[in-house]
Amino acid sequence: MRIKHTFLAVLLAALLAGAAALRAETTEQLETRLKRLPLLATLVYVTAHPDDESAAILTYLARGLHARVVLLCMTRGEGGQNQEGPELGRELGRVRSAELERAVAGYGAEVRFLGAEDFGYSKSLEETLAFWDVDAILERLVWQIRALRPLAVISHWSGERAAAGKHHQAAGVLTRRAFVLAAEVNAFTQHFQQGLIPWQARALLIRSYNAEGEQLLEVPVQQPSPVPGKTYEELGWEGFQQHRSQGMHRFNLSDVPFRRHYNLRVAATLRDGPPAPVNVAELAPDLAALPDLYPTVGFPESTRTKLAQAVELADQARRQLREQSRDEAALSLVQGAGILAGLLREFPDEQPTLATEQALAWVQDKKEEYLRTAGALAGVKLLAQSDHAAVSPGEQVWVRLGIRVEAPAVLRAAGFHFGALRLQTPLDWHVEPLTADTESATPSAEFMVSIPEGLDPRRLPAVPLWGRAELTAGSLRLELKEPVEGLAPPGTERLSLAQRFDPRRLRRLLGGQGDGQAQEETRLEPLNVAPAVTLTVEPRLRLVAATPGETTRDWCLTLKSHQPDYGKISAWFEVPVGWYAPVPQETGLGPAGQRARLCFPLTLPGHIPPGHYELEAVAGRGIETFKLSRRPELSETNSPGYHYEPARAQLEVLDVHVPEALRVGYIGFNNDPLPALLAQLGIGVDMLDERELARGGRLPYDAIIIANRAYDYRTDLARQNARLLDYVQGGGTLVVEHQGRRWDPARFAPYPGTKPDRRNLRVTVETAPVRVLAAGHPLLRFPNRISEDDWKGWVQGRGLYFWASWSKEYTPLLEMADPGEEPQQGSLLYARSGAGVYIYCGLGLFRQVRAGIPGGVRLYVNLLSQGRAAPSSEAAKQPVLEEQR
Repeated sequence: MRIKHTFLAVLLAALLAGAAALRAETTEQLETRLKRLPLLATLVYVTAHPDDESAAILTYLARGLHARVVLLCMTRGEGGQNQEGPELGRELGRVRSAELERAVAGYGAEVRFLGAEDFGYSKSLEETLAFWDVDAILERLVWQIRALRPLAVISHWSGERAAAGKHHQAAGVLTRRAFVLAAEVNAFTQHFQQGLIPWQARALLIRSYNAEGEQLLEVPVQQPSPVPGKTYEELGWEGFQQHRSQGMHRFNLSDVPFRRHYNLRVAATLRDGPPAPVNVAELAPDLAALPDLYPTVGFPESTRTKLAQAVELADQARRQLREQSRDEAALSLVQGAGILAGLLREFPDEQPTLATEQALAWVQDKKEEYLRTAGALAGVKLLAQSDHAAVSPGEQVWVRLGIRVEAPAVLRAAGFHFGALRLQTPLDWHVEPLTADTESATPSAEFMVSIPEGLDPRRLPAVPLWGRAELTAGSLRLELKEPVEGLAPPGTERLSLAQRFDPRRLRRLLGGQGDGQAQEETRLEPLNVAPAVTLTVEPRLRLVAATPGETTRDWCLTLKSHQPDYGKISAWFEVPVGWYAPVPQETGLGPAGQRARLCFPLTLPGHIPPGHYELEAVAGRGIETFKLSRRPELSETNSPGYHYEPARAQLEVLDVHVPEALRVGYIGFNNDPLPALLAQLGIGVDMLDERELARGGRLPYDAIIIANRAYDYRTDLARQNARLLDYVQGGGTLVVEHQGRRWDPARFAPYPGTKPDRRNLRVTVETAPVRVLAAGHPLLRFPNRISEDDWKGWVQGRGLYFWASWSKEYTPLLEMADPGEEPQQGSLLYARSGAGVYIYCGLGLFRQVRAGIPGGVRLYVNLLSQGRAAPSSEAAKQPVLEEQR
């Protein structure tokens, strides 16, 4: 069995090596490395959300100055709007993270996330700092500064004031604190146990829109970029248009003149620190400038000469790469690393100052970067591979470490050799060496790793298993480190033991014809620990109207195996006390990655009090039970990972009345979950895509909903607007949720109205008092009487995009305001038009329905039901109820 296992493991290793080869660096990428190599040019740029960044500045710094630019983003933008799909909250955060990653790649930079929560627009710095875990965010920001060791920290926001949103100001405040704390020896001392040192950046810079001022550095983004015919500003804007969920792909540079001022202001330098830069070019000095950056350090006399030699060798390697002499280029870089290593040995051994430690760190980092780039010229890569990506507690996993070398001649010319290969695992994991090839020019080793029983995946790091190797050239040493990655073809994270080592399948994945089946896509992801079985409940949220009699609703449970051939397993739901417990069901789970779907009819007792209830899904065999669901979650660098949480469903029993046979048309994204939630309440919902809306004839609906921002992403709505207004004239109810830039009430509403000029009238505090202006109005009385309780428990603010003014045909129904602000009455407007009703709703009701908030659901149903309400002008004029003042 060991012979067969090893033979097939070789095939698998070839497969994984082939997949990894696709990621080899191109000549253009190597050229970029070599331009950056002799520079002391790492810059950190801090923002609050995706799309805050100055694309032009980042592009110039990365592609014009050839600096390493790392964008640190406080949040993932999960609290914002979405013009490209129905995703909100966590799902929107994933969308915006991917968009930012694509944008930053266009700038030539990198991105990392700091984990602050975007809880929606905030007008209060105090609220933001109270909501965020400030200590945790500050610690992560300081860690990044110490780990990246930037020459300067750039904050997109000053922290003094913000044009819009206090997340921005909070980002500026925390960046200022982190700039100082990163250099403090008593701040976050746990970092020093991880090999970091205090780091004092040369300056804190603030993105400035002013054209004049002291210590202002102009960024020349109008210069021609490396892309023919494009300036750095234009090249950056192409990347910025990746922010599609925020509609940026629909704009040209000429549409955003207020953004087109590109300056950096020197906001701070530290005492006894390096001098502040006087122009942007000083943000990317070469190695030879190191003594000027640290004038208090007693550098050896030969320092300037040796640093200049290292710079020349990097420039020489770049010329040699252009001349197709990679072997000579790699040798030049190894020689440069040797010069820097010699310089390190010349520094005195006495207790160093912070400035000396930083200077030594720059030289040490550059020495390693010279060696790493030489290895890249040879195509050296450590491959750390497993036969599968997900492993369960109590299981064993096979791991292979190996070195790939694309250009052995370059490797030999540079004098490279490899040291031992080893695995880095958590302390209680057992590693058994299987085979080792140490004689080959490209060594490899195989291991069997045993995962301890009883591990909780929620308490493990996202990547628990790492491969390490040593690259040497004479006395020079460089450690290679890579996460162990496993094979995860689509739909099958894991395979049975026989399937894993099926040579036909491996050849097919490697690109051969195999047995004629369709070639599968190969996907690698870091090895992760998962329970043997995970569960997914559908629907996650169900809305049910409280009824006097028993009702039956179906919940479905998907079980997924992460072990080969798990076998028979039972599943059931745990329900509130006094409910009818559904009968457990049994199913079989075969090869790992296989799913089994079970549906349970659950009878709800009559007269359930309105409220929030939870159902917990459980699967088990013998004494072993599983209760966790598994969902993808990105790491700070956007690499894949997983989050585990109890597998639960929410049931909201609502005191809500719905007119019989209510039927509505919905204009929005087809995969928007809101229509399905309305259907759970017995409302018939038809999706009106472009073809349906243009079909002609009578629109047979009690109401038509135009979902939030639909006019921005549905270009047909402007053309069909007259038809929609005719629908109202004929007796229909049109509900227009808040709209964005492309929508103007003066153009699209039946009567005149205005949006505020360059402002967004909104109420962000979820608990802001609501004053009812017309308590007797049908919209607030039919079919559900809206009371003070219906404004409780709201999520992410009251609403936004309120109207600033309107004609007398509209009736404003509500008044509200954030603390300290003037009351706003443009959140909910009602007008009769012909025989029908036109409603503008700036309230965030769609968020309340998707979260199951009772008051939001009741008011939303009222909006859809106004075609059934008996209009009463007298009722609408009744005085405000005292309890709602």
